[in-house]
Amino acid sequence: MDHFGLAPGDYSALDSLPLRQRISASHALLTEAITGTPGPLLLDAHLLTFERVEPVDCGGPWISLLRGIVLLTASAAQIDARLRADALSGRTRRWLDLSAEARSERVDLIARRQRLLSAHTDRVSATWGVPALRVTNEGDVGSTATAVLGLLTA
Repeated sequence: MDHFGLAPGDYSALDSLPLRQRISASHALLTEAITGTPGPLLLDAHLLTFERVEPVDCGGPWISLLRGIVLLTASAAQIDARLRADALSGRTRRWLDLSAEARSERVDLIARRQRLLSAHTDRVSATWGVPALRVTNEGDVGSTATAVLGLLTA
């Protein structure tokens, strides 16, 4: 959002920009971040896909600059619990309406998105020749991410 001069959280303004323009900007920003960051760089999975009903591939040549992809995930029920905790603390998610959808529908939606992301990670890994590792985390996200970073820097 900062790249386009938009206010943080102004998703309606961001959504009004053409998808190709947003993906192109992501590629430039990611290339700059990867080449300018010594050591490991943690990127959110949404940088591999653009969240729509069906995910849109956002990958590009920047992926070949990565040494590896680590897909850190958890069960759909655990992610739902984390999202509900986030919602209680005031953090919202664009793609999931916690108030409107029944818990079973949310968990099904999360599980479906996880399957799509996992399959997409496999395609990205094969296409760009970047190894992929999956880490399942049912506990604290922060400590698992720190442990994965420790492995990558060892």
